[in-house]
Amino acid sequence: MEKLEGEQFIQTVLISNVHDLIEKGFDYLAFVIIGQGIETLGSFFDNKPFDHYEIGLPKKRFLKGLSLMESKYQVIGEFLWENLRCGLAHQLKPKKKISLTSYKSSATDLQNLYKGDKSGTTYLVVDVLFRDFVNACQKVIEKLTDPTNTEIPSDKKHAIHLTVRKVIFTVNPDTGLIEETFE
Repeated sequence: MEKLEGEQFIQTVLISNVHDLIEKGFDYLAFVIIGQGIETLGSFFDNKPFDHYEIGLPKKRFLKGLSLMESKYQVIGEFLWENLRCGLAHQLKPKKKISLTSYKSSATDLQNLYKGDKSGTTYLVVDVLFRDFVNACQKVIEKLTDPTNTEIPSDKKHAIHLTVRKVIFTVNPDTGLIEETFE
C-alpha cells in the first residue's frame, strides 16, 4: 500500500499524471484535473481539514490556488471559478464563453486563439495552463518542504492525501473464478 502525502500527491497526480494525459492527447481530461487541482493547491493554506466542506470554502480555495499562478488568471478568477472549475466539476463541461483547446489540436484556430473573437469567448490552451499550473504546484511543494514555512498549517504538511492499495487478482483453483485481494 502506498500513501501519498501532499508533496508526493502533487508531484504524482497533479503534475506527472496530467502531463501524461496531455502527451497522450487527453487534453479535456487534463483541463478537468487542472480545474480541481487549482482548488486542491489552495486547500493547503487554510486551517480546515482537506475534506471539510462549508459554503464558499471551495471557491476560496480555488481563488487561493489561482493566486499562486500568473496574474493573468487572477484578474479573471471569478470567471474561471464559475465557467471552468464549476462547469467541469459539476457537469463535465465548461460553461458560457469559454473554449478549451491545445496547440496540438487540429481544431485550434490560431487567429482566434491569439486575438480572441467578437463573441467575447475566452480561450484556454491546455499547454499554457498546464505550464502555469506546474509553476503553482512547485510553489506549494517548496512551501511544504520548507520547515520554516508557516503559510501551510503544520498538520497539513504531512497529511495523507491519497492511499493507493495494490490489488492482486488470482484464480481460485476450486471454482475457476478470479478473486481479488488487497495489500
